[in-house]
Amino acid sequence: MKDEVAGAVFTSYRSPPPLKQEGEREGGILVVSQTKGMGEMVGRAMLAEQDVGVKIDTRQLSQLVRDEALDLGLYSIVVFEAHPGNDLEMKALRELCGLAGSDTRFLAMTAEQVTLAYAKDLMEAGVDEVLPLAAVRPELRHAVELEGEVGRQIDRRGEDHRDGVIVAVSKTRGGIGATSLVLNLAFCLSGAGRRKKGAPQPRVAVVDLDFQNGNLGSSIDIEDKGGYLELLKGKQQPSFDFLRGTMVRYKDHFDVLAAPVDFAPLDSLTPEVMTLLLSELRLAYDYVVLDLPRALVNWIEPLLARADEMLIVTDTSVPSIRQARRLIDLYTQEHVRLPISVVVSMEKQPFSRSESLKEATNFLERPLEHWLPRDDARAKKAADSGQPILEVSRRSPIAKPLSKLAARIEEIQTNGARREA
Repeated sequence: MKDEVAGAVFTSYRSPPPLKQEGEREGGILVVSQTKGMGEMVGRAMLAEQDVGVKIDTRQLSQLVRDEALDLGLYSIVVFEAHPGNDLEMKALRELCGLAGSDTRFLAMTAEQVTLAYAKDLMEAGVDEVLPLAAVRPELRHAVELEGEVGRQIDRRGEDHRDGVIVAVSKTRGGIGATSLVLNLAFCLSGAGRRKKGAPQPRVAVVDLDFQNGNLGSSIDIEDKGGYLELLKGKQQPSFDFLRGTMVRYKDHFDVLAAPVDFAPLDSLTPEVMTLLLSELRLAYDYVVLDLPRALVNWIEPLLARADEMLIVTDTSVPSIRQARRLIDLYTQEHVRLPISVVVSMEKQPFSRSESLKEATNFLERPLEHWLPRDDARAKKAADSGQPILEVSRRSPIAKPLSKLAARIEEIQTNGARREA
């Protein structure tokens, strides 16, 4: 069934959607495209879903903004073609995203390679995912499946749709204890040993993004099931089923995506896949802790746009402080609002700051906020037994500063002051 109105075509595939009660969302798809046949292609991609309405609008985004009759609340997904260099359309996109409700997802399709800066602009405007045109069919279908799955989960259990806090952990040098921080922080965030009786357990994910040299999984005797490597080879897409089949549970504490056994080039992960992966993780978990590689990678951009907290692990040596400053400058070059905290590892916080520490603080233009003392004996015992240090002993000197850091991250979850990305 087709109806042409003011440059728009409404197409309903399979049976027409049933009449909705007042206040109920339509749940259809709005495709904004001037490319001939694009809307029909999207409609065919949705054939696996029943009662999916696809409205095709051939106008420019700037024309849609001026349409007072346009009700974006009728659509669960808005798909549009993105063209770099069109400032007018970018402005209109921001306005449309502002008009839409929080339940409407915006997907940008690109027929050409786009720069990280342009992808960042799209996400900061309110776009949820940036997809290459060649991948639009499977990704759109997954978006609809995910929308339906979330709805079914909410219907069954009241609320199972998470909005996870993303914490990225970077390091100034190897052997600084960043992986240990990731594991022990995840242990704290899971509420192990400090959760009140009867309180729900937070869902925590740990992801080793150093898939060349990462040893996070081996530190707790966990191996990748093979799905991670399939993802890096482009044979798998991040999805609810991917997480369910690939994440490995560490006892009753947190889920782990360990680096694959086989080596993979760091550039085998793309910004588009990273964007999708972060979206899935954020939806499925309350807290997502990412262990970053030391190398500079092109897929860091969507991570910087979405991270709620960046932890830079360092020591107080001059080379490490200099590297910390380089990382801060790199991360904030286009993300000035990115929250960054400096974690001093393997050093006990002094009672009074020496001149060298004052100089380091001034050089970094931020405090040396968190200090994790050395605990060699318990660290060795933890490594030998394949456990986080805090699971070996709650009396470790790192317990108090880590609990403080975890409490700060928990506040991000509860106070609602989240980054827009």
